Amino acid sequence: MKKNFPGDSGLYIARDFFWMFNAGGTAAVIAGIIQHPQDVIKTTQQAHIGPKSLTFIGATRKIMNQGGFKRVLRGMGPNLTRAYCVNVIRLPFFDKLKDIFIENGTKE
Repeated sequence: MKKNFPGDSGLYIARDFFWMFNAGGTAAVIAGIIQHPQDVIKTTQQAHIGPKSLTFIGATRKIMNQGGFKRVLRGMGPNLTRAYCVNVIRLPFFDKLKDIFIENGTKE
C-alpha cells in the first residue's frame, strides 16, 4: 500500500503512475530486442519445407546467407512498438487492480 508523505500534494501518485508506465514499456522493449532474433530463427525453422528438418544453426546460416543481420532485424520496429504500447497500459492497470484487491480484501 502506498503512503503519501507530509507536504506531498498528490504528486506522489502521479509520479508512481508515470514510472509504472515507463517501467512496463521499457521492460517490453528490452525483452523484444532479446526475443526478436530468436523468433525470426524459429519462424524460419517452421516455414522450412524439405525432407529434413532445419536445425537452429541451419536456420541461422540460411538467414545470414539470404540477407545477413539486416534480415534478422526486419520487422523489429513494429514488434517493439506493439510491445511498448501493450505493456505501457498493462503494468499500471494490473498494479492498480492489485492495490484495489489488497485494500478491499478478497472474499473466500
